[in-house]
Amino acid sequence: TLAGTLIAANGGTGVTTTSTIPVTATGGSSSRTLAARFADTLNVKDFGAVGDGTTDDTTAIQAAIDALTTGVVIFPKGTYLTSGLIMKPGVALIAPASTVATLIPTANGVTLVSYTNVTLDLVTDFEIRGLWFSNNGKTNCKAVYLDGGTTALRISKVRISDLNIEGAFDYGVQLRYCANTYLRSLFISSTNDGVYLDNCADTDISDTKVQNGTRYGFRVVGGAGAFDEGLRLTGCSTNVQPYGLAVLDQDWGIATGCSFSSCSSGALILATSTNWKFTGCEFAPAAGVAAVTVGTGCKGILFSACQISNGTFGAIIQGTDITFTGCYAVANTNVDIYLLDSTRVALSANMLTSAGVAQSVVEAGVANYSLVVGNMTDGTVTLTGAQSVAASNTVF
Repeated sequence: TLAGTLIAANGGTGVTTTSTIPVTATGGSSSRTLAARFADTLNVKDFGAVGDGTTDDTTAIQAAIDALTTGVVIFPKGTYLTSGLIMKPGVALIAPASTVATLIPTANGVTLVSYTNVTLDLVTDFEIRGLWFSNNGKTNCKAVYLDGGTTALRISKVRISDLNIEGAFDYGVQLRYCANTYLRSLFISSTNDGVYLDNCADTDISDTKVQNGTRYGFRVVGGAGAFDEGLRLTGCSTNVQPYGLAVLDQDWGIATGCSFSSCSSGALILATSTNWKFTGCEFAPAAGVAAVTVGTGCKGILFSACQISNGTFGAIIQGTDITFTGCYAVANTNVDIYLLDSTRVALSANMLTSAGVAQSVVEAGVANYSLVVGNMTDGTVTLTGAQSVAASNTVF
């Protein structure tokens, strides 16, 4: 039984009191005052947020965020108009499960949720969960942008999950110089770029779908040093994005069980990137482009049990130390695997079945040291490199 006066959240606009009556939660063993409990979790409506889609709630929500040192800011059901919210290390922004709490921008060029590290050290612990984002008919906006600043500053321990981002945002989720990041269960529709990682390390992205946008589903850019290493995509997909997954200058990545389809500019683009492994993935662009392009400067790329289909070329390979094993190529219109100036490419146990394709595997330019062994092909295998070998392939 609770006796005493109701207590507003710290910094909130409700009734306040100096009551210090201890309360024990049902099943709990420790007593705390209501003031102490409110210090852990704040509700934006206690700070004056309305959530009606027409009132500017920026000041109220920011006050809730700023009132906490660490803890959770809760968004009840509603549509929150804002000119941009600045996150705080250790403070999570959360909409409870089954609650549609939507953030919308007041004007063009607004970033709805952001943080830029301007300290002289690492900052940690950022979480966004369960929120919806809509562009409200505005342009050049971003839904989520976290910027670690430089490799010397950085943001670490980022958790972003269960977001719904829809509308013509420039970026859905953009992370720069972030590390130890988890993106999980995001639905992103009609943005320019869905997920953009710029020099991020140790990032896990799972069960994330990007569709109906105008540029990249997943865009990854790296740089010098090790700060861009360690990207893992699991169960992710794109549909009707010009590019599915594009990776530039990034090292050490894994994609498992992903699908990149209806991509008018290519399902997978790798450029000057190394040590990537693709397992059980589907690459199916729109007609007129290659499904997979592994560019010059790429090295140590492995494709295993992947489906490569519906491209002009199934895969164009220009890199070094590339392996395809147990893959299935179908419905490509030119050549299933085109080795262009590549070196040390191994193709084994693949099913290359694009009907009507005269040549399933072709070397061109200065390609050499290819090993093409034990494949089933609908077309012929043509190798021109002096040290290239084709053996035990079956043409049906």
